[in-house]
Amino acid sequence: MTDVKRPYTTIGEVRADVAAIPLADSAQDLQAKMIAEARKRGANGIVLGGLDRRRVVGPSQTVWTEQKGKSKKSKKGYASTTTDSDEVVELRGTLIRYTD
Repeated sequence: MTDVKRPYTTIGEVRADVAAIPLADSAQDLQAKMIAEARKRGANGIVLGGLDRRRVVGPSQTVWTEQKGKSKKSKKGYASTTTDSDEVVELRGTLIRYTD
């Protein structure tokens, strides 16, 4: 349910990483940046949603560790993979275009 009184269709979504915004910026500045992005994409408006937390997975690194064995012909070992990930907090908005 929204406060939008005119009929509309959803044309996309926009997200803003809350941590990427300097602390000096207010919530209204963040919303203004999201609205500007919505207009660039051809939307008539944006229905602001809530804050979402999600995990962003970064690059993986695989390391091969060789185990010494009696035979030099066969190489034995194991691979271990680590992946960096961070949790980000995003403000979400739905892009709308009026249909009337």
